[in-house]
Amino acid sequence: MYFSPLRKQEEWSFRNIKLFNPELFSFFLMRCVLYHKYFGKNIQVRDLSNNLRSGISKSKTLQRGIFFDSDEFIPELISEENSDKRENFSLQNFVEQETSFLNLFFGKFATVTTGGGIIKDRSDTKEILQGLSDQLAIKENPGELYFRSNYNSYYFNTSDKSPKFFVQEKVAGEIDFVFFLFKTERIEKKLPVQIQFS
Repeated sequence: MYFSPLRKQEEWSFRNIKLFNPELFSFFLMRCVLYHKYFGKNIQVRDLSNNLRSGISKSKTLQRGIFFDSDEFIPELISEENSDKRENFSLQNFVEQETSFLNLFFGKFATVTTGGGIIKDRSDTKEILQGLSDQLAIKENPGELYFRSNYNSYYFNTSDKSPKFFVQEKVAGEIDFVFFLFKTERIEKKLPVQIQFS
């Protein structure tokens, strides 16, 4: 997916979006991170439905101080029980802690692990993506894996060992960042697949 150019003043209305979608919300969070890094301020958000406010609350985004502002009340979720072991997953080795996010969304049929942030230094993007892959590959259920940086994009169905989709940007963005989204079906356990980036 493509991040359109940032604008100096961004105010987002969610009037026409009634249901919370973790994938789209995660792309929006990554845009918020980029916007804050570039302009030093937050994106303004309005017209949030009850379902959207509930989804944002469950993502625990407010507790992590993510970079958007809204005058609408969004409750903070104190704790939530789940049986997934991905809470040990970490982005700290790859991105600036103060400009990053990591979320887990638990649906009836699928689990979405997503995160991103500003890269700490100009390390090789392939090494960063491989490091993320090494952590994600230990998960028990294969699924769809999407990586995006200012240099390139990868899309995998992790039952395969090679990417189904790869794009090398002609002109890299000004801000070094990494973003990923990993969607797994909640089905019987299967062996993980190790992914190699070419």
